[in-house]
Amino acid sequence: MRVIAAAILSLLGMAAVACGSNPPLPTYTPLATHTPAATYTPLPTLVPLATYTPLPTHTPLATHTPVATYTPMATYTPLPTLVPLATHTPLATYTPAATYTPLATYTPAATYTPLPTHTAQPTYTPYPTAASVATQETAILTPTATPAAPISSDAKPGDLLWTYKSSGLVGPLGPVVVEGVIYAMEWDGLLSLDAATRELLWKYEYEPRTLVSSVLLAEGIIYLGSRDHRLYALNATTGELLWTYLASDAVNHSVVADGVVYFGSEDYHLYAVDAATGELLWKYLTNSGVNSVEVANGIAYFGNLYALDAATGELRWRYEMDGWVYWPVVAGGVVYAGAGYDFYALDAATGELRWSYEAEGEVWLGRRPAVADGVVYFGSADRHFYALNTATGELLWRYRTGNLDFSSPEVADGVVYFGSGDYHLYALDATTGELQWRYETGSGVSAPRVVDGMVYFISDGTLYAVAASPGP
Repeated sequence: MRVIAAAILSLLGMAAVACGSNPPLPTYTPLATHTPAATYTPLPTLVPLATYTPLPTHTPLATHTPVATYTPMATYTPLPTLVPLATHTPLATYTPAATYTPLATYTPAATYTPLPTHTAQPTYTPYPTAASVATQETAILTPTATPAAPISSDAKPGDLLWTYKSSGLVGPLGPVVVEGVIYAMEWDGLLSLDAATRELLWKYEYEPRTLVSSVLLAEGIIYLGSRDHRLYALNATTGELLWTYLASDAVNHSVVADGVVYFGSEDYHLYAVDAATGELLWKYLTNSGVNSVEVANGIAYFGNLYALDAATGELRWRYEMDGWVYWPVVAGGVVYAGAGYDFYALDAATGELRWSYEAEGEVWLGRRPAVADGVVYFGSADRHFYALNTATGELLWRYRTGNLDFSSPEVADGVVYFGSGDYHLYALDATTGELQWRYETGSGVSAPRVVDGMVYFISDGTLYAVAASPGP
């Protein structure tokens, strides 16, 4: 640039000489007096913006959880919305503690059944062997009731033949009638009556609080399941006590097969004891109280729903139903049982479901179904008595009663008999469900027993004998 400026000045001087004038050079500000661009800090020397960490590389505020996404304080229940102390019932308005029944007046816990008796029982140590009860009352032969009038010879089906009333007969399962002898429970003992004369043969007395829950007669021995945790074995002829077995809770229904008595207990066990001696053979722990048991073809069926080897107690199979299984029955290689609203039919050997039937009410769980001639009979809480085809589960007929309570039914000579909470004993045609007759009492009717043309049952503390329908 300086060379160019000098050249320009030289040319101007030459021109001035040629023109005869020579303007003074100092009047021009030479380019050299300007600060050259090179004296400025060039832009490249500045730290470029690119060398700074750009803002986008920072986590933008938008990626942080914005304050708005937190539950604002306004969404919390503000203090003013709390019930002010003034709105609380002041302590003075509460009934003072002195007006409450003091704890001392409540029944003490010791009188209740303690929780350990309800919990599944691995912690229980039940008595392993039978035990005689030396203090038990002995059998007596003193009559406690007066026999009824003689039987009419021209009685029709459903006609009352006689009644036997004592201090109060009990038992929804009804009497047991075998070989001309009737066994029936009272509150304080078991009666043995001559079926022909109604003469009292003997009475086995027990404490009223014993509350016998079941009676079974097998091979000359009567087995009584009791709420006092015992199974009693009595001589059926004399009423003599043979032995007892003490479980850990109430003893329920029992069955005898091949010299072994099987029974369930509220201590969650199924027991197998020697029928002659009461010696424990085995027991099986379940997850609930065991009400009843059925034994067929070397297998014990009970609960919901277990099948055990009857000789060893080993589990064969299990089928869990939707509801409490109270009393299964086995017939023709099939196990029938009600649970909840459903009635089931299972293969007895494998536990495979064959069919199920849904009723309109809960199947009456406290009673044993009856099976006869390809039909299974049971009652339901919808007030109907049902008859189903055993092969298919198809509904054949149903009969409506006046109450939801049913006894266990019994089938004899083409007629099905059952008691109802509507205070009637019913006799229906087993094939069609048509009512043949019914007998009215003053209270609920127990399970009937049909023997030698008579229907025996218990109602309002009385033993009844009614003429049965004749066979076909």
